[in-house]
Amino acid sequence: MERWATEELKYVHLGDERRKKRLITIVENLAAQPGESITQVSGNKAATTAAYDFWSSPYFQPDDIRNGHILSTLSRIKENNLVLAIQDTTDLDFTAHPQTKGLGYLDHRALSGLKVHSTMALSTDGVPLGLLDQQVWVRDTENLGIAKTRRQRKTQEKESQRWLDSLSSTQQLITPEIQVVTITDAEGDIYDLFSLERPVNSHLLIRGTHNRRVNDDAKYLHSAIQQIQPCGTLTVELQRNPERQPRIATLTLRFAQFEFQVPVHHKQRSQQQPIHLQVILAAEENPPSDQTAISWLLLTTININGFDDVVRCVRWYTYRWLIERYHYTLIHWLWHRKNTTRNGTSNTDGISYIFNCSMALAVADVSSTSQSRLAL
Repeated sequence: MERWATEELKYVHLGDERRKKRLITIVENLAAQPGESITQVSGNKAATTAAYDFWSSPYFQPDDIRNGHILSTLSRIKENNLVLAIQDTTDLDFTAHPQTKGLGYLDHRALSGLKVHSTMALSTDGVPLGLLDQQVWVRDTENLGIAKTRRQRKTQEKESQRWLDSLSSTQQLITPEIQVVTITDAEGDIYDLFSLERPVNSHLLIRGTHNRRVNDDAKYLHSAIQQIQPCGTLTVELQRNPERQPRIATLTLRFAQFEFQVPVHHKQRSQQQPIHLQVILAAEENPPSDQTAISWLLLTTININGFDDVVRCVRWYTYRWLIERYHYTLIHWLWHRKNTTRNGTSNTDGISYIFNCSMALAVADVSSTSQSRLAL
């Protein structure tokens, strides 16, 4: 782990080489004893004090650690002709720690913590390469209930903008000679994301949820794609999630291209044009009697010419479990650090330093898990 930590954090600049060495030591200690407190992993009082002093240092910011990791990610991306950039959002729930300062409400008004939106780069074989972007924000309690007016606001005025911002960051980081496919779950089914200007090396693979109006006799997407003849079937391995156990599923595949009309409620409808997207439906027709059928409606800017192209896109979408695993691991690491402040209280700056140390370890864990599965 020592060699890995040194290599992974080599691009981190904290203004003093001694701080960088301290960071590497902290990461090594956390990795060696993942379930223990800072006091226990440090080994002695002097090392514990040094860890707290590091987190309270005014000479660098949490982003200095994260940005160093992103540079390591980009160095690995250079070895690939095409990479996947998977986006996902999670919550860091600190409700059980009321003394923590600087938190906001989560998806329930009684819960408090931080919102996190990550973009993870993967190879086309599903090997994690690291993070490309990460947004962390606190919701202002004055905005409670604002979701009810979401149709009255522009995308840039809503949290939905995070998907567009992460796409823009990805496009700025990935050099033109490398193709990149951005993948999201159904939260990323945003018309403005599809209409956003993209360079020729940037593509989208988004799980659809809205029954959008299309140029078809069926008029609406869900009915239109169901009327397309299947092009074949695909067997996939479904990973464990909170709603199911891992299992094998056989999916019937359909694909077609449609022209999507601008949503009627779009705040800038008169300035928008219809967009053309390839649509894939991968649906389980005979699920186990005690299981909910899998149905993935995928919207993509990738050219789809036949069965092999459909299979490739569906397999890429199945790699979403890796960023979910990353967020799970990140939360697990942080869970053991919530009460590790010097005086029994904490603030979001202190959490951010622990967060970024845990971030690198979580990426390493996901990469190890992924490669172990590929070897089976």
